Amino acid sequence: MSVAALVLYVLALIVLFGVRSWVQHRRTGSTGLRGISGTPAEAGWWGGVLFIAAILLGLAAPTAGRDRHRPR
Repeated sequence: MSVAALVLYVLALIVLFGVRSWVQHRRTGSTGLRGISGTPAEAGWWGGVLFIAAILLGLAAPTAGRDRHRPR
């Protein structure tokens, strides 16, 4: 089950961020994603850091729970 969750999560990231960023870049010339920019005193910087942390934790969740509920 964790493999399916991981595959679905990666597919969702590709569709939601990859395809949508590409479409927006073609329409406007900018992806709209700024990443970590500015200084730690700015809200935009924290938004970028927390966004990356959320993606990494989302990837870690299915792998942390793998084989935990499988009978031995």
